[in-house]
Amino acid sequence: PIPKPSASTAESVLLVDRSLDKKSVVYVGNQGKTLFARNGGTQKALTPDSFRNPTLFSMSPNQDVAIFRNPNDELFLYDFKRYNLVEQEQFLYGRDIGSIGWVYPDGSQLLYSYAPASGEQSLIIADRTNKNLERVLNLKDAGITDPTIAVAPDGKMAILVSRPGDDFASYNIYLFDLFTKRARQLTTDGDKVDARFSPSGTHVVYTRFEADPDGINNQLLSVMDPDGKNRKDFNLRANLDQIAFLDDSRLV
Repeated sequence: PIPKPSASTAESVLLVDRSLDKKSVVYVGNQGKTLFARNGGTQKALTPDSFRNPTLFSMSPNQDVAIFRNPNDELFLYDFKRYNLVEQEQFLYGRDIGSIGWVYPDGSQLLYSYAPASGEQSLIIADRTNKNLERVLNLKDAGITDPTIAVAPDGKMAILVSRPGDDFASYNIYLFDLFTKRARQLTTDGDKVDARFSPSGTHVVYTRFEADPDGINNQLLSVMDPDGKNRKDFNLRANLDQIAFLDDSRLV
């Protein structure tokens, strides 16, 4: 018989991830205040009521710390106290930070865009305390605006999508090398919205803008190689947070 889905929680939750052993679902619930793990019918609180409706919540690859963004756009780091990283359970990581991603495989560093009121636009790599940081790319000079960031599973490359205002025709994908600190433009035809690597790092799935006559979803899914070649369209409308790869990266 075909399995039937059933609701495992009665409240609205923010889905975060699977647990490391892939047996539990980890999510923010309790009206956006608490991180839970659920395995079947069993729910366990992983934190006190430490949050307030975070607009972003992302756990490190080994799930020992997490970054989260408050509704006022302040970015915090939460330590699950599995080791003595910081003295407090959470601390302010930074302000004026746009997109941010863990640098794999261990997640000891983060890559993020920084755009304070002073006019600076930088791509920065920093440790988990945001103190030992390095400005690795001047985004203005590279012609990249307000990028989305996705780091490859091997930590060698990152995919950036430049998003200059409402000019979708200028939204393009760049490949950034974390070792040479250089960015290379992969697409020139515009209308790219977001992108990320497959778990194997052998594919890049991205969305491109195309107006939906039904007014439901203006993003179409596509896939390409990390060098920008062999592009294929899925002919499906979806956002990247609506898809998941199987572990072998062959199926979505």
